[in-house]
Amino acid sequence: MNRADLDSILAELPRRSVAVLGDFCLDRYLVIDPKLTDISLETGLAARQVTEVRASPGGAANVLANLRALGVGRVRPLGFIGLDGEGFELAGCLERMGVDLALLRRHETRRTPTYVKPVVLRPDAPAEEQGRLDLFPRQPLSRADEDWLASGLAAAAAECDALIVSDYTEPDKPGAVTPRLREAVAELGRQRPALPILADSRLAIGAFRGCSIKPNEREALALVGAAAVEHPGIPVVLNAARQTAGRNGRPAFVTLGERGMVVATASEARHIPAFPLRGAIDTVGAGDSAAAAIAAALAAGAAPADAALLGVLASSIICQQIGTTGTASPEQVRARFADYAAIHPDMVRR
Repeated sequence: MNRADLDSILAELPRRSVAVLGDFCLDRYLVIDPKLTDISLETGLAARQVTEVRASPGGAANVLANLRALGVGRVRPLGFIGLDGEGFELAGCLERMGVDLALLRRHETRRTPTYVKPVVLRPDAPAEEQGRLDLFPRQPLSRADEDWLASGLAAAAAECDALIVSDYTEPDKPGAVTPRLREAVAELGRQRPALPILADSRLAIGAFRGCSIKPNEREALALVGAAAVEHPGIPVVLNAARQTAGRNGRPAFVTLGERGMVVATASEARHIPAFPLRGAIDTVGAGDSAAAAIAAALAAGAAPADAALLGVLASSIICQQIGTTGTASPEQVRARFADYAAIHPDMVRR
């Protein structure tokens, strides 16, 4: 990719539409000042004082925020939020971003997934994020809920230029992307081979077929039965990525953390080095940012290698936004590309 290629991709994004199927969460930050701590008269326990409350889109909702920040013209979430205060707050955040909420349903009995993150102020050091409190639905989706999502998936795919599946399901945290929905995604991939579909999953990346996937290096090696090793050599990951792409019939995007990303088809694979970061780093939200950038670029007609590079650039920007699940703007991406090209001139198409 060169600067003209990047400008062409970014210029195309306002005319593109991307749908996101997944678990739409709220990140709520509680800023605590320890100097103001009281003692409860009733219990004798410490009463920590919250001096600021911040809320931002989390989970699949963070993918939506990153798509809009990159300039994607129409962004459509497909999933559920609750009839609760967190759902009201999240919907308001998304509406202010210009997200199309037509397929984001207010569920009568499911909570809005919420990650409560206490952050303690420190006088001579950065604020310290402490153990999280998770408010997550504990009951699996009903058959009727799955029917509604499957119908919505078909409707969204008929109008979008790319689809992202953001699966936050974990043990005891049943999410929106059930085995039945994964099969619906696979069937959609078979029916629409030209539609870019990218799946990102916390625990079930190997369950996705007929679409591109974004595993990390450990997950990619497990998918092809390779031995689990810490920081495998790039050639090992290149081979695993090719096999994964061949299995799914779509390009694979394997994240390598500080080593960048590998992008592969069944016949070839390429390593996209990372942008070297200095100073404080916060990787929260980096994976969502990479997924959004990759899918947005594919929606704009970019080649897989160029989409992977955009993912590397966007996620590097996020990692330097401390204490928040951040986003990357087109201006930031252009500036980061200029710096990246100076460090990795061999990655720039002449």
